[in-house]
Amino acid sequence: MATNNTTIDQFLQPVETNASSILDLKELLEKEMTRPLLTALLMAFAYSIIFLVCLVGNLIVCVMILKSKRTTSATDYFIFNLAICDLLVGIFCIPFTLVSHVFPVLSLGPFACKFIPLAQGVAVGASVFTLMAIAYDRYRLVIHPSNSKAPVKYWASILAGVWVSAVSIMVPQAIVREEISHLLPGGHIKVCQEFWPSYTQQQAYSAALLACCYLGPLVISACLYLMVAVTLRRRKSTNNTMHASQRFNKVTKMLVIVIVLFTLSWIPLYACWMVEDFGELAPPQKIILHDYVYPFAHWLAFSNSCVNPLLYGYFNKSLRKRFRDSLVRRSDNEITGGNISLKIKANVNRKAILKYRRNSNKPLDR
Repeated sequence: MATNNTTIDQFLQPVETNASSILDLKELLEKEMTRPLLTALLMAFAYSIIFLVCLVGNLIVCVMILKSKRTTSATDYFIFNLAICDLLVGIFCIPFTLVSHVFPVLSLGPFACKFIPLAQGVAVGASVFTLMAIAYDRYRLVIHPSNSKAPVKYWASILAGVWVSAVSIMVPQAIVREEISHLLPGGHIKVCQEFWPSYTQQQAYSAALLACCYLGPLVISACLYLMVAVTLRRRKSTNNTMHASQRFNKVTKMLVIVIVLFTLSWIPLYACWMVEDFGELAPPQKIILHDYVYPFAHWLAFSNSCVNPLLYGYFNKSLRKRFRDSLVRRSDNEITGGNISLKIKANVNRKAILKYRRNSNKPLDR
């Protein structure tokens, strides 16, 4: 997988053996170690937005699920795991990627050189695998509705497989990275670099990441959601009720949005990696790729972690209800100020409103 220091590596490698490259290296470092103020501010603003939305949105999902006394379905645990994965994306991927784009020639120490890329890869991999697990769980619920209540070992084994798979695939990220000190005229510079035994192995690993963390989950999820849609359509044709029609439309809309957003969010970044690892780019082209294309590609990919809690929260009736109930309880506490009689009165009024809406055929959940 390509890193932000790739263009610098092109010039750092021959420093000790080829003195003629020193002028080119000096020009590159002067360019790479600085960013125009406006560019840096725009990057910081864009990344800060998805950072805040990612943290707040996924924290809300986690709190709602943990506070619920009715968390018994496997889907709840999968959504909770997805929120944890996306929180890790927000913590490890967004801020450190922003720093690497604003200050490309910067190393945070030998431990961070190995741990941060590993944590980033595990967070992204686990998030993608959890999306695939959710697709399988929804397929299971629709195809085999009689087995809707899965045992604990069912979802626990799947979640364990998600994390073990993510760690196993991303371990090479830590193995091949080293913090290297390069001696330059007037001082030295420390850079976190990848050192592969051969360029062929680096290409093979990039291709494996593309297959295991993008194309594979995308194809599997698409097939599962397609089978869900086909099954619901058949049931609709035999039982043409309003409820079946609404459920079919909701699931169909969800699967289209999930697949499209996942594809659009990640395809630019994977395209950058493939072009850099398999293409023959000149150093100026790599500079353009890293200075302009990668910042946007990373931002778009990480924004998928902001969309996930909103998307699954919107399509999950139970999660929405818990969030509304939590807001109502907080509002009641603020209004009553801890007065028990006022709380009872507010609760009675709320129940009366709910009863009126049910009798008026105006359901709360639309």
